[in-house]
Amino acid sequence: FSPFTKVITSVCEKKKKKKSRSAKEDDVCGVVSLTDDFYLKMGLHASCCGISCDMFITRESRGSDYFDLASMRYLSTQSGGKIFYYASLEECNAPQDLFGTLSEPYAINGTFRIRTTSEFQISKSYGQLVEHHKYKNLYHVAACDKSTCFGFDFKFSSSGFSRDPELSPAIQLAFQYSLFEPAEEEEEGAGAAAAAAAAAAAGEPKQKPAHVMKQRLRIYTIQVPVAKSVLDLYDYVDARAVVALLVHKCGQVIFDKGLEEARSLVEDWVINLMGEYTTHLNRRLLAAGDKVVDPDVEFKECKALDSVPYYVYGMLRGDVFSRRCISENADKWVYLFCAYTSNPPKDIVHAFYPALSIYSENRVYRKNPLSRDFLKETGGNVYMVDTFFKVVVYYTREGQAAVEFPPPHDGIIRRDIGHIRMSRGTAPLVVFLREGIDDPRLFEDLLLEEAAKAGSGSPADYGFGPFMDVMRTEVQAFLEEEAS
Repeated sequence: FSPFTKVITSVCEKKKKKKSRSAKEDDVCGVVSLTDDFYLKMGLHASCCGISCDMFITRESRGSDYFDLASMRYLSTQSGGKIFYYASLEECNAPQDLFGTLSEPYAINGTFRIRTTSEFQISKSYGQLVEHHKYKNLYHVAACDKSTCFGFDFKFSSSGFSRDPELSPAIQLAFQYSLFEPAEEEEEGAGAAAAAAAAAAAGEPKQKPAHVMKQRLRIYTIQVPVAKSVLDLYDYVDARAVVALLVHKCGQVIFDKGLEEARSLVEDWVINLMGEYTTHLNRRLLAAGDKVVDPDVEFKECKALDSVPYYVYGMLRGDVFSRRCISENADKWVYLFCAYTSNPPKDIVHAFYPALSIYSENRVYRKNPLSRDFLKETGGNVYMVDTFFKVVVYYTREGQAAVEFPPPHDGIIRRDIGHIRMSRGTAPLVVFLREGIDDPRLFEDLLLEEAAKAGSGSPADYGFGPFMDVMRTEVQAFLEEEAS
C-alpha cells in the first residue's frame, strides 16, 4: 500500500508546473468526450433490463469514416458488453470474435461485494461496474465473462496494519450472478418429462434439453501477511496490475485536463517510484550523509518491478498519449482506451510493450528486447511479436530456408498462436511476413526501443536508452531535492 499510495499522492501534490490547456488541446480532447447522452441512457436502460449489447464496428476502408464512438461506447460499457473495432475490411476478425463471444459463458445481473478488515477500505473502483447508491462496497455488474477485469483502490482507515500474524489483514470477494446453462434431466420437471415421453411414443426425435437460468454465488477469502519493510512490499508487487490501474487513472486526467497533463503525470509517477525505491534501497548510505552515484532505475535488485520501465516507456510511445491518433481517428483511440481499461492486465501489457519470441533451431526464446541491435546480435529464423491486437510472424531470409512457410498447423508457432487466441477475449489478427518479399515496416514499427518516427513531446521519443538516461537524471534530481 504505502509506497504506491505515497508516490501517486506526491505526484499530485508536488506538481511544480501547471500547464494551461490550449485551444488545440481542448479540441483534441473534446473529440473523445461524450457529446450525446442518448447511448448512455440506452446503456443504463439495457443494464436494468438485463440486456448486454456488443458492438462490432468495421470501417469500409482506411478513409475518414466517423461513428462518434465516444458517445456510442456507453451502450456497451454500461450494459456489460464488448466493443470490437476493425480499421478496414481486410483486418476484420468479426467472425472469430463473434464465435468467441457466443461460445463463452456469460454472467449477467451480477452483484459484487468486497469486505475488508477494519484497517483499510475501498477508496475508488474502476471498470464496468456501478456502485450501489445506498450500500457501500456493493456493486452492480450488468454482464461479464472470463476476460472482464475490475480494479480497486484501497486506503487506510486507521494508523496501519498490525504486526501480529494472527491479525493479518483479510479481504473477501463475493460475486452473485445469473448464468444460462443446459437444463439437467432432474431440473426439467414433470411437464418436460411427460412431453419427452409423448414425443418418444409418437416416434419423434428427442429434443435437446432447454437452457435454463441458474444462480451462482462465488466467495473468495484471503488473508495476506504484512510486509516487514517497504523493500519487502516491493518484492511482491504485480507490475502488470500496477500499470493497468495507472491507465485507468490517466483516462480521467486525459478527459479532464488533456493529454499533456496526463503524460506529465505518468512521467512524474515513474520518476517518483524510482526515486522512492532508490531511497529505501540505499537508506543506510543516505543516512550516513553519502550520495547515490548510480540509482537503480532499471530495478535490477527487484525482479517484481524490472518490467515497469518497459511498460511505462511503451505507454508513452503508444496511442494512449498520441494527439496524432486522436486527430486522425478518434474512434480508434476510444476503442483502444476501452480495451485497455476492460481486459486483464496480463493481456493489456502486450499492447504497451509487445512480447517478442525468437524461434531458432528448434528452440524458443521468450521476452526479448524490442531492439534492432539485439536482433542483429542474436539472430534467429523466425520472430513472433504479440501486440494483443495483432500477432506478427516475421521470417528472416535464413528462416525461409530452414522453416516451412506458412508454419505447419502441428508446429510450435501455430501452437503458440492458438494458445494466444484461446486465452484472449478478442481474437488477434495474425500477419505473416517474409524478409525481402513482404513489406517489413509492420514488423520494424514494433521495435519500440528504437527512436520514434514522429515525436509526441516525451523523452520516450528518442528510444529506450535515452529515455532511461533522462529517468536517471531526473531521479538524481529527486534524491537531491529529498536530501535538501
